[in-house]
Amino acid sequence: NFNRLLGVVLQPIELVSDALRDGTLVRLLPQYPVPNTAMHILYAPDRRMTPKLRSFLEFAREAFGQQGPL
Repeated sequence: NFNRLLGVVLQPIELVSDALRDGTLVRLLPQYPVPNTAMHILYAPDRRMTPKLRSFLEFAREAFGQQGPL
């Protein structure tokens, strides 16, 4: 039966945890950890730091860790 799509995807666990839990997706090669990669958040330096931008940057630091300047 070919009613389902088949393929391989590399996604953050936070995005696919529900699908893994309900069996829509299955984890392949769990013995091989995915390497961490850097995240960069870019914004125009000539603009002032708005409360919304500062709030997002603080959220990103808490959620993903801090390795650089704010």
